[in-house]
Amino acid sequence: MVASKYNVIFQIGQKNYVYNTSSQALIEIDNSVLNYLNDPQNTYINPEYVTGLLENGIMVESARLDLLRLKNNVNNLKYDRLHVGVFIGLTSSCNLCCTYCYQDVRRKPDLNKDYIDNENWSKMYSYFQCCIARDRIEKFTFFLFGGEPMLNSERLQDIISDLEKLRTEQTKISIVLITNGTLFTSENACFFAEKIDSIQITVDGTQKVHDQARVDRDGNGSFERIYNSIKLLISSKPQGELNIRMNVSGDTVGEAYKFIDFMVTDGLHQAITSIKFSEIFSTQAEVQETNGQSENGDCELAEKIGKLYIYAAKKGVRTYKDLGGPCIGKMNYSYSIDENLNIYVCPGLIYSENQGFLSGETMKITNPQWYEFVQEDTKCLDTCKYAPICYGGCNWSKGKKEKNCMKSIYDVSLVPKLQAYTMSTYQLVVQPV
Repeated sequence: MVASKYNVIFQIGQKNYVYNTSSQALIEIDNSVLNYLNDPQNTYINPEYVTGLLENGIMVESARLDLLRLKNNVNNLKYDRLHVGVFIGLTSSCNLCCTYCYQDVRRKPDLNKDYIDNENWSKMYSYFQCCIARDRIEKFTFFLFGGEPMLNSERLQDIISDLEKLRTEQTKISIVLITNGTLFTSENACFFAEKIDSIQITVDGTQKVHDQARVDRDGNGSFERIYNSIKLLISSKPQGELNIRMNVSGDTVGEAYKFIDFMVTDGLHQAITSIKFSEIFSTQAEVQETNGQSENGDCELAEKIGKLYIYAAKKGVRTYKDLGGPCIGKMNYSYSIDENLNIYVCPGLIYSENQGFLSGETMKITNPQWYEFVQEDTKCLDTCKYAPICYGGCNWSKGKKEKNCMKSIYDVSLVPKLQAYTMSTYQLVVQPV
């Protein structure tokens, strides 16, 4: 037996942990197990420990089997009909004009004019029903976004009510709302808090930073509206998750610390499910013009974000399990669809170049890019321990470039993210900051 090549070992205080990027197992290990992983041929541990390590993929019978098991998992995910995710672009319109919005090639019509109409929603909904009946889907996850999906709150509530009707003993339905958070009111907050399984709202640091980037069409900041919406949702006692996303750059990452302190002082951190920090990535137009992002990311920013995760965890803020993994752009039966029934292989492409369209009970693929995304052979699977959570990099952002290697990014950020996630999830006692 050998230790899996996909193990990542890290410490929190005096305790050791191992995370396997292939099996996604995370376990605490003592020094004897740590020594065993480093030298299994000359180290003895309790046989029950060995069994547990094998069951979690931490130890494997051989390096060859380790790779074959991963490739089998990859193919199972790619062609899994039983677990499906769909990003639904309900509208390309948005009431904000964020300075860094990646959807910069979308149409910009008058607000509320292009929200999905009854006819197209009926066709889309019928297709979902057909898929459930045909493929016996066990879990169907719907991501509602745009544009801004809450531009037509009443219509959105009707759509959510329809999606709930798809739930059966056989099929679990999960509804995720991705919103800028400006349009919650005392009238609609209770509905969304009760019906949505997960709500993601973006707050980009303190009011000073946020209001410079996330502005409305008149140039006004949106911080107060969004922060009040978060409070409103919390007071409505959400049944599902309430997650905060924060986009940061090298210039604004420092302000994120101040927002964490502000949130903790306000007591909101106890009510949110998690917080996630993300770097601001290229826009659709930039990716098209340059044939993809740089092959190497911003390692300095990635390292700062890792430290930010640690700080949040030590402050008692639950952090998002930001450990990567395959996205729907690499899955044959998951996809994105807009209000005009255009089909996209990846949500990064929505309102840009489509790969097909919905016609009756059939999804017609017209662009070979769809198959290039799904059938791409990730050549680094057997050479990189990060391959199971990177899968060769983001197909959308790398554009026409051969690769978008994230190894240098994971080298400086994965362990801090693992430490923060472990501390915040299992409420480990750590040295305060």
